[in-house]
Amino acid sequence: MRIWILLLAACLLDGCGSGKEVQILACAEAIKALAQDNKACDGLSHAEQREAAKLASSKSGIIFIPPYEAKKARDEALANGEPLQQPSTFNEVRDQAMQGNYQAQRNLAYGYSSLPYSGQDKNPLLACAWRIVIIKSGSDKVDKTDISNHSVDCGSLDKTARAVSEAQAIELLKRIKP
Repeated sequence: MRIWILLLAACLLDGCGSGKEVQILACAEAIKALAQDNKACDGLSHAEQREAAKLASSKSGIIFIPPYEAKKARDEALANGEPLQQPSTFNEVRDQAMQGNYQAQRNLAYGYSSLPYSGQDKNPLLACAWRIVIIKSGSDKVDKTDISNHSVDCGSLDKTARAVSEAQAIELLKRIKP
């Protein structure tokens, strides 16, 4: 809450924009502070939370995921008795994704679309391909955020690019270990 008040005061003095922009800045600061109870991000859409995570990452050099994705991953890991440690390199995430790890697939797609891991390049075609893989995986963890992410990552592609992504997804699905 203090972060929100400090940012609001600074923005009022400097004229940083709308209330929503201030809330995105506060959310980014809370993400960087690794706040477990992230009230600054409440009320922001998934796209706005992604923007805040991108902002936090760009200012710190550390890759952060949006709070809604972090909360979902944490809740699922705890429910499954899994450790909360996240893979930290592109190769680790890719290897886990190819082993059928749902969260690693989401993280990999997010890296291709928004915040690449070190050694990973932004690639809208692969972002879309991985979103298709996630939806077609048959995982019981797939939910409305996956549908939304698919719409965002695949919706902006033209017909040809979408066809390429779908072909890549088919190949990935053949190689992913169940």
